[in-house]
Amino acid sequence: MRKTLLMAAIACLAITSCKKARTCTCTTAATDSNGTAVTGSPVVIQYKKISKKDAKNNCISVTSTNTGTYGGSTSTYKTDKNCTLS
Repeated sequence: MRKTLLMAAIACLAITSCKKARTCTCTTAATDSNGTAVTGSPVVIQYKKISKKDAKNNCISVTSTNTGTYGGSTSTYKTDKNCTLS
């Protein structure tokens, strides 16, 4: 009986403590091949009743590189999106 009560208490605690409000804050910075950098304003995403694992899967940092031709010259742009979960 004690084992059953203990397991039930642990299960209730796990269910109620895992899902809560979490905040993902992302900043984006872009740099062209000439070294010119542009930083965007932070973007804040608030999740309600989400597990830490699911929030981590949604709050990701990404780096991408794109090449484009504009007015006859080719430029490469590197974009970094850095996100932190709190």
